[in-house]
Parts: sequence; C-alpha cells; structure tokens
Amino acid sequence: MTSSGNWWWLTSRMNGRELSFKKKLSSTDLTRNLEIPNMALHLPDGNQTMRVLDQNGRLWHFKCPRRRGGRRCLTDQWRDFARTVTPRKGDILRFYFSAEEGVYFVELERRSIRLFGVTIYIERGL
Repeated sequence: MTSSGNWWWLTSRMNGRELSFKKKLSSTDLTRNLEIPNMALHLPDGNQTMRVLDQNGRLWHFKCPRRRGGRRCLTDQWRDFARTVTPRKGDILRFYFSAEEGVYFVELERRSIRLFGVTIYIERGL
C-alpha cells in the first residue's frame, strides 16, 4: 500500500529530475518577478545564473536573488519568459532540477476545464 506522500515523491523524481517547487501563478508573478515559495529546493546560492529549459526546449537564464526579508524571486529573463510563453493567472508552474544535467526545467500546466468533451482554457480575470 502506497501513501499519497510516497506517490508525490516518486512522480517528483521522474526522469532524474527533482521537483524544486510548484506554484499557482498570481498576476504579480506574471507582470513582475516570480516569488519563489520558501520550501523550494536545489536553488543556487547568491546571484548565480540558472540555465532553465522550458517545455519546448528553449533555454532561458534566470537568477533567484534574495529580497529584503529573505524571500527569493526569479529575475533576469523571467519577464521575457512570461511574455513569450504567456502563462495565465491560475496556471500551475513546476520547477525541476536535474543534478545529472546541471540544468533546471520549467513546466507549465494551463488552468482548464472540460465541457462536453472539449478542453477550454480559462482566460485571465475569470
């Protein structure tokens, strides 16, 4: 018998990638810098540049400096990523790290509903 906690651990380590953090995107995340949850794992120290691949294989360069108060956020090409990939408020962002490859991966899950067998993506502000 497997608990749901074990299931999460197994799925978060798929393909040699370990889940660093998962976040439901806010409007501030989309227009400014993405605020990183406190429990995030495997982030570089200081102001080092992270190489990040998106779902389409495009390479991005993010940094995650600490703000006053200790909170971290994604900066540098984050705004370019948000303009290009066009995530929406309420979408789920998953951020993974692969120690083998020394690279991060970002995965975006669109907020959607299924209605009469058709997937409908919910627009901003709804």
